[in-house]
Amino acid sequence: MKKQMAHTFRIIAAALAIAMTTQIPAQTPPRPQVEVAAIHPSAPGGGDLANIHIAPGKFIASNMTVRKLISIAYKIRMDRLIGGPAWLNSEHYDITATVEDMTGDNFPLTLQTLLEDRFKLKLHPETRETAVYDLIIAKGGSKLQPTQPGSCLPLNLSKLRSAQTSGQSVCSWRESRPGLRNGTGISITDPPGIAFQGLAGQLSNILDKPVIDQTGLAGLFDIHLEWAPDDITSNPADTPGPIASSDTAPTLFTALREQLGLELKPAKGPVPFLVIDSVDRPSEN
Repeated sequence: MKKQMAHTFRIIAAALAIAMTTQIPAQTPPRPQVEVAAIHPSAPGGGDLANIHIAPGKFIASNMTVRKLISIAYKIRMDRLIGGPAWLNSEHYDITATVEDMTGDNFPLTLQTLLEDRFKLKLHPETRETAVYDLIIAKGGSKLQPTQPGSCLPLNLSKLRSAQTSGQSVCSWRESRPGLRNGTGISITDPPGIAFQGLAGQLSNILDKPVIDQTGLAGLFDIHLEWAPDDITSNPADTPGPIASSDTAPTLFTALREQLGLELKPAKGPVPFLVIDSVDRPSEN
């Protein structure tokens, strides 16, 4: 059960990563309401193993820090969350919540409601100039392959299991292995039906630096990318099949240019941060 729940959390984290780009929307849509939420400190000894399980009408979070919940709720990397007390990183919580609807973008919006109601979270955006990469179209043009209509199912976090059992791919990074270090030292990503902004978000995570989309491209694409990561760690159990070795695989920068027709250029640019003004330990159930 723990292994299954951990896998579900990785699915959610990968799916939400597509939105962790360099922009925070000025306005957010109406939030789904949390009907019932039970919040308790996690039992000691859980370490860093954090799980999220989503089912129709509810979600269960186990051993989660509040800073991680804020990161997921507001679709921002934890290194761009400023301030807050030390217990945001050290105290872990278990949450069971009943919600109206978990389709589309409702999961992070539900977390926002929960954090602001039960943890009294208050924060504000702040923009800072920092080192970034500009993502541009390389000389010779884009090599991206548009997704064929109907080739994958739109992402619905509450129906992931039914999509898996149907055998049809979900239009999401959950079908990929972004940054995977396998037995040959190659990282592979191979998701179908990805909105182009999702690529910039994933590159930001892999490179640990904001990637700003300057291509002007839009729409859904099937993305296949193979490269040799800088910090290769071998894991034969993850080997996906016959691919190139790390001796012949290109760097990520070269792979983007040769395989997708895209290029990364070092630059300086405005990057959004979130500043935590105040937060309390959760109110009683």
